[in-house]
Amino acid sequence: MDYYSILNVDKSCSLEEIKQAYRKLALKYHPDHNSGTKDKFNKIKEAYDYLIQNHTPLKTSCFDKMFTDMFKTMKNHTNITHTIRIMIPLKEALVGTKRDLSVKFDIPCSSCSTFTVKTCKVCRGLGYVSENNSASYDFINFKHQDQTFTFENAYKNITLKIVASIASEDNIKIRGKHMEIEEKLSIFKAIAGGEYEVNTSIGKIKAVLPYGNISNFSVNTKSIEIKWDIIKINFKLFLPETLTPHQKKLLNYIA
Repeated sequence: MDYYSILNVDKSCSLEEIKQAYRKLALKYHPDHNSGTKDKFNKIKEAYDYLIQNHTPLKTSCFDKMFTDMFKTMKNHTNITHTIRIMIPLKEALVGTKRDLSVKFDIPCSSCSTFTVKTCKVCRGLGYVSENNSASYDFINFKHQDQTFTFENAYKNITLKIVASIASEDNIKIRGKHMEIEEKLSIFKAIAGGEYEVNTSIGKIKAVLPYGNISNFSVNTKSIEIKWDIIKINFKLFLPETLTPHQKKLLNYIA
């Protein structure tokens, strides 16, 4: 078995590079993560255990090794990004909201020494430990359905990215940068056309209907109350189930 290929390292690499490659792959393919599987993780662990005991790195001066290890250790503790997803109700997304969230962060293990060969007892060879942190986060100025909010140095120099998705409500859906509203419309109003006001749970929306529609149709509009780039109203035409004598008289007159 080619253990070097499993860890994606060159045969001329250093022990520290083997450690870094293992930590990265172990984090990615750990069974507790979505992309992880037990078999894949065990192969990575087997490759690491073998190479850490049998690999002979190229000889370097003590000064070069100390400088390189110091630089790589610092690098391991920077540029770390953690991503989570949450759902925001439509009404809150339109006006902005705040959430108190408890987030589990994967922190580089401070007990792992770059010169230690044996598996760390604190992180058990993963290279990281999980820590919970609670904080308040603001979500404002939504522009589309799945918006990413970035919080620099959210916890121990880790950047937190929160993908906030807007939940659909009643007959209103957010599709990318479009807000779509389903509205039932009398065929008589559709034929006549003119100004029309849609009452929704998030406010009133005005639209101008084109004259002479006899089938389902859509119009794009904007609203002062609802600040969204494109509001698309999908009109579904329907016929009344019953008519009053006066309505019947008017229809016969028009006919």
